[in-house]
Parts: sequence; structure tokens; C-alpha cells
Amino acid sequence: MANPLTSIKGTVKWNGVEVAHARGWTINITAENQKYASNKTKGKRGCRPGIITVSGTFRTYAADGAPSPPAYPGQIARLQLYTDDTNYWDIVNAIIDGVNHAVENETGALVGYEFTWSFAGKDDATGGSIKAPDGTMLDSSIVGEIGS
Repeated sequence: MANPLTSIKGTVKWNGVEVAHARGWTINITAENQKYASNKTKGKRGCRPGIITVSGTFRTYAADGAPSPPAYPGQIARLQLYTDDTNYWDIVNAIIDGVNHAVENETGALVGYEFTWSFAGKDDATGGSIKAPDGTMLDSSIVGEIGS
């Protein structure tokens, strides 16, 4: 997928808890597909599925006195990114890579957060998985993980 999947107002859940004031998310899915040619392909190039990499962002407004962010870099948990009221991307073992703060230009007041995340894979031998809203599973045997 060349362009990220995007929602401008979808619900976000981190570790089973709805993230307050969520204002959108993105998912980037790429694969390192390996091209090859051999004597069995009669000179034609083939392609083998490669490791899939999944990452993205979610954003929140800082409201109610600028609450603390709901997640911190290095945390691993279940991330659910809703496309509508009932369907969602379900990323088991997502890791927060970074948290950026958005501030109002004139006053310097904190107005929001942007969280970058990636799929962490098997963090403690419990495995990890990614399920698309249509039920398609990308399990940890075909999805890249940190350190691989």
C-alpha cells in the first residue's frame, strides 16, 4: 500500500481503554517482496512475499487541563483503530515509538499529542497479531518484528 490508511475521527483504544479526545489515525503497511529469476521461471521474474511492516500514528487533542498522554515511548499493548462504530484494526503488541507534542503558536499552550507506533511482534513469546476490519489476519509468522 503506497498511501497510508487514514481516519480523521475514528475511535482509538490503547490497552482496552478508549483514548480520550482522539482525532484521527494512520496505518502504513509495506512488504519487502523479493524478486527472483531462475531456470524454472524460463527467464521471467517472479516475486516472493516478504516481511510485512506495519506502523502508524494516532492523534489526540489535549483538553481538560492538558491531561497526560495515554501512552509513553516503549510501552507495548493492544491497539484498536476503529473505522466505524463496530469495525477496527486490531494490533496486538503495538509499541509506542514516540510522542510528539503539538502547541498553539501564539500562546505556547499544549493542544495535542501525536503518537507514532509500530508492530512489536512477539515481545514475550505470547505472539502478536494484526487483524484487519474485514477479519483478515496477519499473524506474527508473516509480519516483521523489532530486531528481525
